[in-house]
Amino acid sequence: MRPDGEIFSAVRTTNVVSVGAYDRFNYGDLLFPLVPDHVSSAEGWSEPIGHLAVVDADMRAGGGVPVASVRSAERERTEARDGLILGGWRVVERHLEPGAD
Repeated sequence: MRPDGEIFSAVRTTNVVSVGAYDRFNYGDLLFPLVPDHVSSAEGWSEPIGHLAVVDADMRAGGGVPVASVRSAERERTEARDGLILGGWRVVERHLEPGAD
């Protein structure tokens, strides 16, 4: 946070994604993506934050957000990312395991 209270002002109009274990029904993984969504909305960002996980999932029934798989999102990506919010190690660790999809 800047001294004037403004948060993340340098990335208001950028292509930011959040990556985490958001495809799981546990409280922290359902809750975490709501925080950057709230900040981006409160700060007036022009682009919504994309949320990525290991698999595609719509977690809204449990209070979460829809998420795309990291692999599908990267295949479909046509422009560089301007920011990354890492919401936990498990999603990265999964892709580093030998033989992981």
